[in-house]
Amino acid sequence: MRVVEIRKRPYFSVEGADELRPERSQHQDRDYKDRAKDLLYMHDTIEVLSEHLGELRTIFRKEVEPRLRARRTAELEGAADRLFGKIDDTIREATLMTTGRKLSPERLAETSRAGLKEIFSSKKKA
Repeated sequence: MRVVEIRKRPYFSVEGADELRPERSQHQDRDYKDRAKDLLYMHDTIEVLSEHLGELRTIFRKEVEPRLRARRTAELEGAADRLFGKIDDTIREATLMTTGRKLSPERLAETSRAGLKEIFSSKKKA
């Protein structure tokens, strides 16, 4: 797969990021099928951008993280394990949505978790 660069840098919007409810993520509030689509979308995005995860990490650490509160940063750092740490029905449903390709729940979770950790892992691990 090739990534076509549309912009010089990926665009992140953090405006209002700290106003999100910390007790529940927006992902949890979505319909079951929509949550599965979200996970599949994350997986596919990570696969497409796999050669650029280091660049995304740099952009996140230099441009996005300084604008976030510590609690929001910690939430992002834990997202990989929270969303993909164990195989559940939402991950299984996401793999059923793939048409014309074989994607196991384990592969979806493993790839997504590794990609998110690459982008959002704590500074201590950098």
